[in-house]
Amino acid sequence: MPGLDAATLLALWERGSVQPMLHRAVTVLAVARPERTSSEWAAVSVGQRDAALLQVQEDISGDRLEATTHCPQCGERLEVTFTTRDLRDGAGALPKPDLRVDVLGYQVDYHLPTTEDLWAAAGHDSNGRGVLLQQCIEAARLGDAAVDPGGLPEGALAAVVDGMARADPLADLQLELVCGTCLHRWSTTFDILRYLWSEIEECAAGVLLEVHALATAYGWSEADILSLGPRRRQCYLDLLGA
Repeated sequence: MPGLDAATLLALWERGSVQPMLHRAVTVLAVARPERTSSEWAAVSVGQRDAALLQVQEDISGDRLEATTHCPQCGERLEVTFTTRDLRDGAGALPKPDLRVDVLGYQVDYHLPTTEDLWAAAGHDSNGRGVLLQQCIEAARLGDAAVDPGGLPEGALAAVVDGMARADPLADLQLELVCGTCLHRWSTTFDILRYLWSEIEECAAGVLLEVHALATAYGWSEADILSLGPRRRQCYLDLLGA
């Protein structure tokens, strides 16, 4: 994996493999993008986080992505190829972290959802949306009177959700698809975190196989093997016919 040596990759995989998926995003970025700490990555908007994950994906295997899905109308299996650039199109500049909406006489100040907010909402399956909104709403007023955010009407909450989507479009990555068999068109969510983590797992599995083969043949320790560069490891594997 370009940008991560083998030992760092395995440590990242080992740490993330016992974490919930949401926590893995911060773990990956703290290692692959150390310009921010884990706490700082957890506090950026979900769209900013996913933009950084797209960059990590590019570091691993370039901007080309491949996935499979099934047509919801006829069930045909589709192989989809797209690029990280396709996902970024129309995203615009980095969003402002703090926003305001005026609707139905209410003035609502809010911030864009962060990974920290998603963690807080994750344990509330029956009302995750409501908890997330309460996490993000900073203050609400009706005229000169302060209003409990929990008492805002649905129309005001919908305006907040709409404002979030417009301000941080990368927070909800969508693929527009068409079935080659029945020509049905639909959109589906693309989860860059799950896609990237599957690649990390694949890379880690490959490194572990290399360590196993070389340790079995030469009696070297894992640390000694991982200290070798990938080219040197492959040369020894080639000598073994592995």
